[in-house]
Amino acid sequence: MYLFYELGPDSKDAYAIWQNVRKTISLQQNRIKLTYQFNPLPYHFYAAVIHQAFFYVLQNAGVGTAEEFISYVFSKQEDFTEEKFLDQTLTQFIQ
Repeated sequence: MYLFYELGPDSKDAYAIWQNVRKTISLQQNRIKLTYQFNPLPYHFYAAVIHQAFFYVLQNAGVGTAEEFISYVFSKQEDFTEEKFLDQTLTQFIQ
């Protein structure tokens, strides 16, 4: 099973639906392999940085922590809107 996220508002809604589905089925018992597919869109300024951060967390802290990270990102998505960062450089954004 692939989950496709571009990290915009639609992805936030899809993620919430996916969390509800996960409460009703067991991936392991049903032998369902889950693959997250991120596609940061260029007009979502924050998406590329969050995409890189997700894979950093995944590689260095594991799947559970990466899922916690992406859940946190979606819960705080309003904090990452483009309008808040249009006048900042990437370095300023990640600080």
